[in-house]
Amino acid sequence: MTRSQLSSVRNDLLRPAQYELALSLLHTLLQDEAAAYAEVVAAEGTDDEKALAKRAFRTAAWELLDTMAGDPTHKLFSDEPYAKAVRLFNQIQKTVRQQDHTWFTADLHLDHANIIGYERRPFKDVQDMYRKLLYNWNSLVAPEDTIYVVGDLSLRGPQDNLGPIKRFLAKANGVKHLILGNHDRLRPQTYINLGFTSVHTALELHLPWGPTIYVAHDPACSRVKRDSLWLCGHVHSLFKVQDNVVNVGIDVWGYNPVSLGAVFAHWRNYHADK
Repeated sequence: MTRSQLSSVRNDLLRPAQYELALSLLHTLLQDEAAAYAEVVAAEGTDDEKALAKRAFRTAAWELLDTMAGDPTHKLFSDEPYAKAVRLFNQIQKTVRQQDHTWFTADLHLDHANIIGYERRPFKDVQDMYRKLLYNWNSLVAPEDTIYVVGDLSLRGPQDNLGPIKRFLAKANGVKHLILGNHDRLRPQTYINLGFTSVHTALELHLPWGPTIYVAHDPACSRVKRDSLWLCGHVHSLFKVQDNVVNVGIDVWGYNPVSLGAVFAHWRNYHADK
């Protein structure tokens, strides 16, 4: 990994959604170098001193990695530490890309005319809602991206005409996965036939590094693991972020899918304001 590549990753990680998570990995790699300095200074210090120590660690950590990349004679340039640095930064790069290309949405209720009034959605009728939700989806989600629909795609049952749902999914970009909601009444194989790659009642997402994310339609499931991040739908406009839950439903995200990076940012900002 060259100096310029490290610099590029560093600039990417300066975005709030990635930077703090990257530091935990750098701490593991550099604990005998920059992190030790930060810990010693911060141990008995005031809050201001701890903040200064943390910034010092950040600066020293990046400088050390830059030096490693540019100087093959550096003392850390043995096979294992350097190989570890490369692996870590490859993981970071992969997760940065994943955050930009992984999307979530919920509660589309595609054929539900009454939801327009219930949630005061800005659509004239069901057909207008179809068109605009599809436009919003494809404006953000690329064909090669991954998108998770966290329940309540539509209210159509086994006896209903599924043509409109199939056409919507055929036109919607991305590799699509469905987490079943209370209104998703078709058999899992039917949803596969309609265009989903997989169908789940709930899901665990494991990133290359960072927190495990739990995905379920009903936020009541989050009570099982209160110290973990959960993504849900079901509650429509009731809340956007609450405790350990982020609502990815369209009614709180401007009728758009939300990226994984935005999920992390809103979750962290919510807790920062507590």
